[in-house]
Amino acid sequence: MDIETTALALPRLAIPGLADWCAIRLLDDDLDRVGTASRSPEEEAAVQRLASIAPPDLGPWLAPGAASGGTVASIAGDASGPLADPEAASILERLSTRSVVMAPIGGPSTGLQGWLVLGSRTPDRYGPEDLAMVRDVADRVAVARERSRLFAAITRFKATVDVTEDAVYMFDPDSLRLTYVNRGGADLVGCDAADLGDESIIRLQPADHETAFRMHLAEARRRPGRSGSFTGVLARRDGHRVPVDARLQVVTLPDGARTAILTARDISDRIDVQARLSRIAGDERRQAAELRAVIHAMGDGIMVVEPSGRVSLANDAVATILGGDVPAELAELAERLQLGSMFTSGPHEDETGPETGDGAQPRTIRLDDGRWLEIATYPADLAGSLTEETRASRIVVLRDVTRAREAEAAREAFLGVLSHELRTPVTTIFGWAKVLQRPGRRPDRAEMLADIEVEADRLYRIVEDLLALTRVEGGIRVEGEPLLVQHLAGPLVASEARRWGEVTFEVEVPSDLPAVVGERTYVEQVLRNLVSNAAKYSPAGTVVTVVGEVAPEEVLIRVLDRGRGFDPEEADRLFEL
Repeated sequence: MDIETTALALPRLAIPGLADWCAIRLLDDDLDRVGTASRSPEEEAAVQRLASIAPPDLGPWLAPGAASGGTVASIAGDASGPLADPEAASILERLSTRSVVMAPIGGPSTGLQGWLVLGSRTPDRYGPEDLAMVRDVADRVAVARERSRLFAAITRFKATVDVTEDAVYMFDPDSLRLTYVNRGGADLVGCDAADLGDESIIRLQPADHETAFRMHLAEARRRPGRSGSFTGVLARRDGHRVPVDARLQVVTLPDGARTAILTARDISDRIDVQARLSRIAGDERRQAAELRAVIHAMGDGIMVVEPSGRVSLANDAVATILGGDVPAELAELAERLQLGSMFTSGPHEDETGPETGDGAQPRTIRLDDGRWLEIATYPADLAGSLTEETRASRIVVLRDVTRAREAEAAREAFLGVLSHELRTPVTTIFGWAKVLQRPGRRPDRAEMLADIEVEADRLYRIVEDLLALTRVEGGIRVEGEPLLVQHLAGPLVASEARRWGEVTFEVEVPSDLPAVVGERTYVEQVLRNLVSNAAKYSPAGTVVTVVGEVAPEEVLIRVLDRGRGFDPEEADRLFEL
């Protein structure tokens, strides 16, 4: 919703690939905001505490003598900088920090806006390339903050910024004819803006870059409202080529018309970032439509709640997850989910954990329809304009985690059953093998070997079930081959009958059933499981019947038993894991 929220979330992108912990500090006239990330909640809390006790000039405090443009430093054992503060020294030791790389956000033209710091447990982890990267990220944060402020001013006063050192080209995405070029755009290609009127944007592309530009344009047209960045080249009138950082976006205007905007920044001389701030013209309704499109496309439910408790924005996923209308007030959501007033009335007494509130861990609750819902709230300081004070709003995120919860429960139950099922055949095989190793002739040797064979076959089928389950979870693919089910049913039932002596099996499968398409291993496995399950839950002395018949476009095999059965209310759950 605003650049500060985005920037404060930036540290999470650095963990764990670039650092063991990361902190960003944004300074304003009357605000001091900190965003942190680490490998664990405990370490992140330590980083937050370190940032909270640090002075505003965070970089030199961590590394005394840090240059104004940033530095790479090792955390030595001397008593300077943060190590002069016992609490800071303790935190750094707890984090095992041995090296840091940092860069200031902002510069001489804008003043110090904050610091970006990456910390590592590895000594001498960072070098010049890392410093260059962190500087670039810090510069981008500074640029993004400045662009956000400029855009707020533009939308407030309904003005259009058409003077910028960045090149701006507006053109028709269908005909590719230029409709507007600012002074920077004309200067970049070395001609007057009037000379470019009604000319094709393709004329600005070198011949060997035209195909790539058309691909970027096709992607922008496919995803209107979303901008794409790329590094390209523009051709000057004098034949020189200018490397640029470019951003291409197709925008749908309120009247339904579409226009494409290409902004390009000359990177040949790497001029000062603040001197090249981009001032892109825009419309307030168009920007709002773009933001809403992104939020509404998300699968998680997102709600923006004002300080008064009013829901000012909710995406389509909220109604889908809640199975009804979007609540107009946070209190209405709390009442519907039985969470207490405004999510902050006190701990919710159930097995799901602590209270849900600003900064709390996500909380999981079970809905009346059996679904599991994860709820998280995050504080957000939002402002509508430059002069308006920020409002202590909050973002509520709803996520349906039913499948994950059910899968975890099923996996735990499955492992419990598996340990029991494996123990019986292993015990029998091991026990009879030990007995058979004893010297002397045993009249019951054949019976023991038969038991070993039966239990080994049982163990083999358990392993086959495990392999089938693994293939199913990974995405099973059945190739299929012609099969005669009647040739499989008889031998399979006969082999199962030896395991269930107290149950009688009957096979009523016609010999003239047509061929079907299937995979023999899976067909046998399914039929064996049905037959063994029927025998297992049938009373002694009853009959299990396997019936085969022709149905429309398929062959139907039914396994009938006289077992106790199950309640009709549980029929919908038969095929749950």
